[in-house]
Amino acid sequence: MFDVRIHSCYSDTKQLPSLLGYEFSTLPNSPLKSKPILSKKTNHAIFSQMTTTNTVEIIARGVCVMQNQILLCFGKKSGIAYLPGGHIDFGETARQALVREIHEELGCSSQAGRFLGCCEQCFVQNGEAKAEINLVFELTVEGISPDKPLSATEDWIGFRWHPLNQLATARFEPARLGTALTDWLAHPGGHLE
Repeated sequence: MFDVRIHSCYSDTKQLPSLLGYEFSTLPNSPLKSKPILSKKTNHAIFSQMTTTNTVEIIARGVCVMQNQILLCFGKKSGIAYLPGGHIDFGETARQALVREIHEELGCSSQAGRFLGCCEQCFVQNGEAKAEINLVFELTVEGISPDKPLSATEDWIGFRWHPLNQLATARFEPARLGTALTDWLAHPGGHLE
């Protein structure tokens, strides 16, 4: 068993974790004793690398599709593509976080629409075990389209359009989210764990 701290807050912090298969507990002999800790039993190899100081990152992500093209963000050094969005700050909703992140990263106003699904992901990045809960929403961004160039306001990322039906060729992560997106757009409420 491992213990992780939630990186953000929700209006009902006890309901979301239980929906994702987590239970509340506290760390014995810890200064965090009074704070809720989420635990999930697993045999997954990645979790053997996790300690009580690892956090689960809660991220709001957006699916913006125009002319059968999907808006992707990518790391300029890694080349890995992912849905635009970012971490939810304390005290904001997932939709508010998504709109804020789009404004910070693209300099555009946007609107977070329908909740499409949740993708839990564990991976190793630069030798460190990571865990994310991605809350995915439909996204409308003002002033952009596949026929106009995109420029990021942050130096380390870029944005590009990619054919929705060819996400497998985009170095998209998490890859299994890419395969689920078309279905989620037609039938919202997906959950990948």
